[in-house]
Order: sequence, then structure tokens, then C-alpha cells
Amino acid sequence: MSLEIGGLVFANQNLAKNHVRSILKSIGDGGYIDKTNPFFNFFLDLVMRHPKHEEKIGKGVNRFLVYSDWANENCFGFDIERIDLTKENISFNQCVTGHNKSEKNVVIGVFRHVINDDIVGFKNLNFKPGMQCPLCGCILNKKFDAHVDHILPFKDILASFLKKEPNTPKVFDIDPSTKQKCFRMEDAFYAVNWIYYHRSLATYRILCSTCNVSRRID
Repeated sequence: MSLEIGGLVFANQNLAKNHVRSILKSIGDGGYIDKTNPFFNFFLDLVMRHPKHEEKIGKGVNRFLVYSDWANENCFGFDIERIDLTKENISFNQCVTGHNKSEKNVVIGVFRHVINDDIVGFKNLNFKPGMQCPLCGCILNKKFDAHVDHILPFKDILASFLKKEPNTPKVFDIDPSTKQKCFRMEDAFYAVNWIYYHRSLATYRILCSTCNVSRRID
């Protein structure tokens, strides 16, 4: 289904998301989009698609602040800086889709967040420029092109843990460094149990982004 954002028409949501990513990447970490920037109105229209746009915008938008993901410097997002200089994080994926994340996806994101150091550590230790994706054989020259895949699918590890530990926390904090939802300090014992359970079952390999995404869909 096609969609229009800021006067541009996209054939589907993935193309719209890729366009947003390309703009953010061109501006770079620590950059901003203010009213003098030609992309300002596009991003303002993008934000208006968010299901909680009134809450996100508040008294009005001063500018958009671009940042890179702490775990992957080639992945970017943005915060809203309001006219009263308060800041609000916003997901451009939710802006494009116009939908809030489901409760299930929020919980999965929290469980992924807490093991991210293990994932990043494996990638840093094992990625070598010129290595091949074991599934399709393509050459991975840049770390950005390489994704860490669970050989035993993450969803299966998580499902078995939730059967063992069914009392999943329902309330989460926001990690100020990653802008992602995370376990609260009072749930640290539960989070640590998950980390060690995951480590006991998880084995990894490095794939290209295309193969990794197809594995998640499967």
C-alpha cells in the first residue's frame, strides 16, 4: 500500500523507512534538523503519523536531534526537541506504520536489549572483512553489512525461558543511552536469570543482513 509523507509518495512502508534512514545517515550522529533544513517539513509530517503525535510534540517542535545507535554506529534515530527545549524520543518505524508496538513486541525488545552486549561482543570478536555469509556466500566487507544470527532461534530460547519463569515484569524503564525500554532495577534478578539462561543455549553466527532478516521472518 502506497503512502505519502511530506509530499513524497512511497510504494510501501519499507521504502519510506529506507528514505528516513538515508536522511538520518547523511546528517550523522550529533546533527540536527531545524526549520532552516529542507528536510524539516518532511520530518514534521512524519511525526504527525505517530499514534501519539500530540503527546510527542507537546508545545511544538524546535528541531529534530539525530543520534546513532550505541550498539551499531550505522543505525540512526532521532529525538524531538520541543520549543520549551524538553526532549522526547520517537520511533520513526511507528511514525511510518502509524501503529504502536504490540505488547508482545515491546516485551521481546526488552529481552533483546538486555543481551545486546553479548551480541555486540560476538560481532566485534568474530567479524573479519572479506568473510562470507554461510547461507548465501556473499562477501561481507564492512561490519555494517554483518548481522549476528542465533543458530537456535532467539524466539525459541525466549519461549522456553518464559515457560520456566512465567512471571514476566510488566512495567519497564527507558535506557537513557539506547532510548529503548529495559528492565527496571527492581527486576534485576529476573534480568540476570534471563542473561545466564540465554548464554547457556545461545550459539551465534555472522550472516548478511538479507539472510538474517529472512531467518527472522521464517
